[in-house]
Amino acid sequence: GRHGTEIPINTDPVDGTNSTNLSTPQLSEEEEFVLWKNWFDEVAPWIDKFDNDRHFRHTLPVIARSHDHLRYSILALSARQLERKNNSRHTERSLALYQTAIQLVLPQLHTRSTPVIASCVVLCVLEMLSSSAKAWHQHLDGCAHLLEAVGINGFSGGVDQALFWCFARMDVCGGLI
Repeated sequence: GRHGTEIPINTDPVDGTNSTNLSTPQLSEEEEFVLWKNWFDEVAPWIDKFDNDRHFRHTLPVIARSHDHLRYSILALSARQLERKNNSRHTERSLALYQTAIQLVLPQLHTRSTPVIASCVVLCVLEMLSSSAKAWHQHLDGCAHLLEAVGINGFSGGVDQALFWCFARMDVCGGLI
């Protein structure tokens, strides 16, 4: 079995550097709209590829309305995907969103709630899109610990099942790498 590891805080998933004195990223309504549109058009369909109920497209955004850590996790992943798609060297926006998501989810980890697990899985996908294999494996281990702790598996049903299979696909990729 896996052992739980801490999710790194204030670490850039691209180059592993640490930063401090972070503030909540300032996004205009237009910028946030672009990130949500990208989530719905590009990111969620990719993650939902094998989920007929499209939980990442339909369910997670609804949950994110009342859980800022999930909102920032989704926005961070969307921003990172756009950066990768555009071959951008400017990763400041996704990094700021990522760090805010981490700061918001860490105090909630003990709840082991579905929104917390969703944030961890989404952030793990972000790590997969980054070039830091070490950070990605730390997130994979952390996700595995959370999923095991709450008994989420491939037959849990609903959004929990979708989160499990998203994690499982990443875990298989990690094993192949």
